[in-house]
Amino acid sequence: MNSMKLLILSDLHLELHPFDIDTNGFDCVILAGDISVKNKGVL
Repeated sequence: MNSMKLLILSDLHLELHPFDIDTNGFDCVILAGDISVKNKGVL
């Protein structure tokens, strides 16, 4: 049976400090909560 690897990140607040993470090895990255301010939090 195959499984999907999820990376769930929440409340990053990128306006306060930069954040860099290796997303290799995950099938899907889920961003939830406060990412940054206004339209800077939209990818």
